[in-house]
Amino acid sequence: MYGNGANEELLSKVIQQFVSKFYFERPSKRARLFIQISLVDLDHLGNVLANINHAKDANLVLLFEESEVYANAFSLDLLTSQLNELLSLGYEIALLLKDENTLLEHSFYGVFNYFVIGSAMVSKIKDSSRVRLSNKFLIESLLQYKRPIVINDLDGWSSIDLFVKSGCTFLSGDDISPTSEMILPIEKAKIA
Repeated sequence: MYGNGANEELLSKVIQQFVSKFYFERPSKRARLFIQISLVDLDHLGNVLANINHAKDANLVLLFEESEVYANAFSLDLLTSQLNELLSLGYEIALLLKDENTLLEHSFYGVFNYFVIGSAMVSKIKDSSRVRLSNKFLIESLLQYKRPIVINDLDGWSSIDLFVKSGCTFLSGDDISPTSEMILPIEKAKIA
C-alpha cells in the first residue's frame, strides 16, 4: 500500500511499479489492487493515473483512511466531489476504517465502493468480548450501505467465523492462505 503524501513524481513511480507487477501477475481479470492514497495526493492523482500504463485495466481500488479524512477534510462536500471524479474516470474507491466507531457523516460512507477493516482492529478480537461486540456493531452499520467489506489479517478461525456470520465475504488471514508477496490461489478445501 502507498500513502504519506509524497510528491507527484514519487507517487507516479510507486503506483506504476505496483500496477505493472499486479497487472501481469494477477490470477484473473476480476482481481482488484487496493492502493492506499493520502489526501495530500488527491489533487494530482487523476493526472498521475492517466500517465500510468494499464491503470485503467488493472482494477485499481484507491484506498483512503477514515481517520485521515476525519482529521484533514475541511469540506466533505468538496472531498465527495473529488472522489466522484475518480469514480467517473473508472476507478473504484475504498475507505479504510481503523476505529470501532464511524467518524464521519453517515451520508459520506455511501460514496465508497468498498470498506476495509484494518488489521489493528481485528487483531484484538481473541482477547476481548467487548472488541468482538464493537466490531460486530461496526459491520452492521456498514452493511446498510450494501458495499463489500474487506477484512485483512484475521487471526484464527473464531475471527473468521465472527465476520462470516456478520455478513462479510472478503476475508484474508494466514488460516485461509499464507501471506506472500506473490498472488497465490486459495486451496479449494478452504473455500468450501
